[in-house]
Amino acid sequence: QRFHDLLYIEEHQLALDLRYYDMVDVKLAPSVTLRTRNKRSGRRTGRSDSAWHGGSLDDEDSVLYALFLPGLCENRPSVLLGDSVIVHRGKETTGYEGKVRAVGLNEVGL
Repeated sequence: QRFHDLLYIEEHQLALDLRYYDMVDVKLAPSVTLRTRNKRSGRRTGRSDSAWHGGSLDDEDSVLYALFLPGLCENRPSVLLGDSVIVHRGKETTGYEGKVRAVGLNEVGL
């Protein structure tokens, strides 16, 4: 029972620690960088912005939105490929989840 309680407390503290990185009024914009794979050749086509780093998570590695995160280049917060980002619009309680497909200096591609 003791270890069960300790595990519960640790998970609760992790959830609180993540709330520290909640941001308000950050810019979410349609991305100017869309990279897709040509169905026939398998090559990547389209424009590629040199600010994006990282690889793809799947065969269609298109970046649809850019989420601008101040402090990202200093790893505050630390965001990696494959992480989930939940975005709320205004005061709405409904959240929209996006997977990080590219990481830039001050923005992530969702």
